[in-house]
Formats: sequence, structure tokens, C-alpha cells
Amino acid sequence: MSQDITEYLRETVQRGGSDLHLSAWAPACVRINGAIHPLDESVLDPITVRDLILDTLTESQRATLEQELELDYALQVEGVGRFRGNVHIARGNVEAAFRFITQDIPELQTLGHHEVVSHFCNLRSGLVLVTGITGSGKSTTLASMVKRISDTHSGVIITLEDPIEFIFHHSSCLIKQREIGGDSRSFPRALRQALRQDPDVIVVSEMRDLDTANHLPPGGCFSR
Repeated sequence: MSQDITEYLRETVQRGGSDLHLSAWAPACVRINGAIHPLDESVLDPITVRDLILDTLTESQRATLEQELELDYALQVEGVGRFRGNVHIARGNVEAAFRFITQDIPELQTLGHHEVVSHFCNLRSGLVLVTGITGSGKSTTLASMVKRISDTHSGVIITLEDPIEFIFHHSSCLIKQREIGGDSRSFPRALRQALRQDPDVIVVSEMRDLDTANHLPPGGCFSR
């Protein structure tokens, strides 16, 4: 008998895993230090996997999945933590990957970057791109930069995210976090509207298409 999705996510965190994978005709698997390990020996059939995943979605998210055949979203599990979920279809079956998001945002100087990264946080204008391969720390670096700016400058930071991962708290800056799909229809539309919201810094979580890139403002903007 399969576990509840909460139990799978809890065990992922307890084992020090970064990702939980739910796939049809395979056991629930967790990535630990780069390697994939089964959480148990139970092979999950497609219906079980689908039900486990759909139980985490709202009605509107289910509708989006049915229309788009894939979905990015954030999942907050009480007593366990926050996860970024990606639901997708593989050979006609609903499957998903869940990335654990620690809410302890590290100080920028502890990440081992060159000191020039800290200087980026003091720019008054310009475009900063945070790039790298999957799992290289782009999201953590961007979050640390936002925290540094918020702690050391006075202004308004607007983040456009899909989904919202790290939760920021107001400091010397006001931080407005907007989730695409829930708070705005699209990245390009959110970018256009952000220019009317008195921003000092706009943070775009991902550059997914040319349309988004074409709407980047000439002022301060950070993206990964």
C-alpha cells in the first residue's frame, strides 16, 4: 500500500534528499547527494501516482494541468516544509518531481562566490543574469542577493516568480512577491505592470521565452 504524499515528502527531508520523484511503475524515489534512491520497494501504479499528485492541487491548478499538460507550483506542507512541484505527463501518465526548498536563506558571503557578486547588489541600474546548470544554486544565489539588497538598501523589490519558492520578509525594503498564474497571468504582463508599481529592483525568477526577455525594463532587474 502506498504512503500518503505528506509521508513521502517528510521522508525525503528526513533522509536529506533534494528531490522526490513519483513515476508510474516505479517506487517513489529521492535524490540524495546526486544519486536516485527508492524510498521503499513498493512499485506505484499509474492510478496511485495520479491520485497522490492530484491531491496536492487546487481545482484551478488541475484545470491548468488538464489544459497545458504540465504545471509548476509551490506546495507548503505543515510540519515538513516548502516544495516546488512540477507535474507532467509521461507516456500518458501523470508524474511529478518535488524539489525541497529550505527557507533558511544563507548570507551571500557564505556561498563562496567572487566578491563581484556582492557588488552587483549595489548597482543603481542594469541587468544581472544568474545562470548555471540544474542544481548549481541559482535560486539560492538569487534569494541571497535579494536578502542582501533588502537588508542594506531602502526601496521596493518586486519579484515575479513561477512558483514562489523562498518567502521573503520586509526589511529596509518592501518586498512584493507575485506568482505567475495566481497573481498575474504571465511574465510579460507582470513585467509591464511592475513598471507602474514604483520598483527599485525587479526580480524575474526565470527567463523562459523571448517575449519575457523583450519586456525586461531598462532599470534594475535580476533574473535566473
